[in-house]
Amino acid sequence: MKYYKLFSFFTVIVLCFTNMQCDDDDFNGNTIRFTNNNVVQIENNTTVFNVNDIITIETTINNNQTTDNNTDILLSDYDYGEVGQSFYINTLKLYKLTAFGTLTEIPLTNDNIQSIEGETTTTGFERIEVKSVFNGSTYKNRFSIMLLEPGTFYLAGDSFKSHNDGKLSITGGVYSLNYVEINSTIVNANENGAYEFVVN
Repeated sequence: MKYYKLFSFFTVIVLCFTNMQCDDDDFNGNTIRFTNNNVVQIENNTTVFNVNDIITIETTINNNQTTDNNTDILLSDYDYGEVGQSFYINTLKLYKLTAFGTLTEIPLTNDNIQSIEGETTTTGFERIEVKSVFNGSTYKNRFSIMLLEPGTFYLAGDSFKSHNDGKLSITGGVYSLNYVEINSTIVNANENGAYEFVVN
């Protein structure tokens, strides 16, 4: 009887573990991933500023997208397409090149950012959280940062400093329909996926 209880306990544990693995696989199977490097842009592609100028970042994600497998999709099919409620989200960081040739992350607060369209906030860890909100045809965000000091700067994703990779991961969708992940870089980014600009 003792062995039967032990065998039953072991069987239950294995079944639970197997069930957890299936749920994880389902998550990966329900994420549509593709690349679109034309959704995030700096206004006028400006690369030279003066102290106290503002840099404006605009995200425009068309509802109609084509996946890497050439499948046409509507993003609103994966988040109920609620105007003013549905959104896609990504993070950005502002980096500065130091006199030593290394990168430092510039800590921003909500006072340094002006949200113009969509929702833009700072989340700590020097991250800017960008929510592009659905307006019926596109997911839009527009915000600006006041540039308070001179130097060479970069706008890029979270891994630019640690892995020299400035790519952005823009995510949306809901569990019951499908998650969507758009891999992107800012228009006119350098070969490492970061948008470089100078403040005089």
